[in-house]
Amino acid sequence: MKVLYVTAISGTMNFFVEHIRALIAKGFNVELACNDSEKSVNRAYAEMQCPVHYIGFSRSIKSKDNITAYMEIKKLISNGNYDVVHVHTPIASVITRIACKSLKKKSIKVIYTAHGFHFFKGATIINWLVYYPIEKYLSKYTDLIITINQEDYSIATKHFKTDVVLVPGMGVNIAQYTAQKYDKASLKAELNIAQDMPVLLTIGELVPRKNQITAIRAVKKMKNDSILMIAGEGFLKDTLNNEIAKLNLQNRVFLLGYRNDVDKLYQACDIFVLPSVREGLGLVGIEAMASGKPIVATSINGILDYVEENVSGFLCKPRDSDEFAKKLDYLIDNPQIASKIGAFNVEHSKKYDIANSVKANNDIYIRLAKENS
Repeated sequence: MKVLYVTAISGTMNFFVEHIRALIAKGFNVELACNDSEKSVNRAYAEMQCPVHYIGFSRSIKSKDNITAYMEIKKLISNGNYDVVHVHTPIASVITRIACKSLKKKSIKVIYTAHGFHFFKGATIINWLVYYPIEKYLSKYTDLIITINQEDYSIATKHFKTDVVLVPGMGVNIAQYTAQKYDKASLKAELNIAQDMPVLLTIGELVPRKNQITAIRAVKKMKNDSILMIAGEGFLKDTLNNEIAKLNLQNRVFLLGYRNDVDKLYQACDIFVLPSVREGLGLVGIEAMASGKPIVATSINGILDYVEENVSGFLCKPRDSDEFAKKLDYLIDNPQIASKIGAFNVEHSKKYDIANSVKANNDIYIRLAKENS
């Protein structure tokens, strides 16, 4: 079977390396289609000899570039003799499924992996009015929807007219984070952090949905002194720096920028903070759990799949910095409870190991191959 993986940007392809490697090992031919404007495609695909087709997708729904992208992806699929087109990311998935619909090639199976619907419990009315009707309409032209959290799965099975499956996310290499490769005291010294100072960590793109500003405000309201490390890049960098300065937290909150040593940061921290207002699943939370850390997170869609109150961490309302401060203080004041939660999280995270995700993906493609034979 010949498969085309489609995403809006090349960086997203990093999530699928092991999935595609396993498909190739099973005899599938896999090609990629994405926009290369932000990051080059992972070099592993060249080693696997996966052809890459560059399509001018824009992440902005208003961009005229997406009209050109529609023509490009339609031509590619029309000439490519693909058996399966597997789409990811909202804009690319909409454009590509419309292109597949217009081709009327019923032999092509269309799969859509939803990495978190834009409509969910707590989402704005605008999100429901705009994104829900689009997804419901396009579900009629989608042979299979793959969801990665329970809330999306429930919505899709109830409202969309197609097959739906639930898989344990894109997977995390759990062993990479459970291995205690670093000495915490040495790491704190390397980062110029006092040994007795509690360290909080959050990781994510500096964009509104990651909501780091709530974590910053929580630090100001905590009764315990602590350090907050924020790893990631994004257009909200200046906004966050201004908030840090306004709250006089320059010596307690640090924007670390892009890091390729997040496993080290997990080991250095005491508590992981996940303040997102929307998450398909939130792989950084699972990585933190595998590293043996308690989590204080928002009580939203994907996060609720693996963070349980008083068991794997604590949950807060999005943007409620008072509640975040209170629960962070509780974990700092009760180190035995924090340690117990961390130990539980190491085992709990294994459900989301990359091997389980790859197997779930393989099972889907093996089923499709049998249907086509």
